[in-house]
Amino acid sequence: MKRSFQIFWVFLLITAAGAGIAAQEPGDQVIVGVRETAFRSSPSALGRVIAQLIYEEPLEVLEVRGDWLYCFRSEDEQEGWVHASAVVRPARGGLFSSSGRSVGSEATTEEVSLAGKGFNSEVEARYASEQNLSYDGVNQIENEYVFELESLIDFLQAGGLSTEGAAQ
Repeated sequence: MKRSFQIFWVFLLITAAGAGIAAQEPGDQVIVGVRETAFRSSPSALGRVIAQLIYEEPLEVLEVRGDWLYCFRSEDEQEGWVHASAVVRPARGGLFSSSGRSVGSEATTEEVSLAGKGFNSEVEARYASEQNLSYDGVNQIENEYVFELESLIDFLQAGGLSTEGAAQ
């Protein structure tokens, strides 16, 4: 029962995080809104990483498949998949970063700054104290549940989910 309850909370956190993702469409120009994220060969967290994308890197959306975006990176003319939660639309007259690039209008300057730094323990502690939040449950789940890639793939397949593009 305890494990089911913890899995429920992880699911709830993931669902809540996904609810804030603005829908992207082919032709949209986006920028990376996190410190670093994987550029993958397939639309899966298990897909082979073909490059690392960095904060404020511009991309053009070519295709959308669920929460995954197939994008073009003009820097090296490479195409790949990135999760929609890692990018933001540049705002018109919205917030700007220190480099002068637009970083989106759905977030405050402080939130954009935190995203650019990555959500490390220092940032988490600061955010938790400012928002009066506790991450004890999340930390406990992270420490108690570590899965091998093979068991994760087995779990996905048992649930009828595709593992297409998974790194083997």
